Amino acid sequence: MSVSDNDMTAAWADYRKERSMKKRGNQAASTERLREAGIPFATYNGGVHLVVADRVDFWPGTGLWIERGPAGVRGRGVQGLLQRMKEDHSNARRT
Repeated sequence: MSVSDNDMTAAWADYRKERSMKKRGNQAASTERLREAGIPFATYNGGVHLVVADRVDFWPGTGLWIERGPAGVRGRGVQGLLQRMKEDHSNARRT
């Protein structure tokens, strides 16, 4: 059984549509989690890119976050970002 070019094209189009919907859902859910946690952030490019607490670049659709500065710590997921923010907040209070 062979797959025609039209079938493959349709399959890829469906895949791209599903990924796009998934990213939009992630974007909305992750942004809401930051709001609920009371973490300040600035929104850019229609919510595709967030700058969290003036020091972390976050792309909620994919979950990628990168701390600004020389260390450039990277991570994935809003939960990991929230944990990192909590750790940094705890360390700041100790010093």
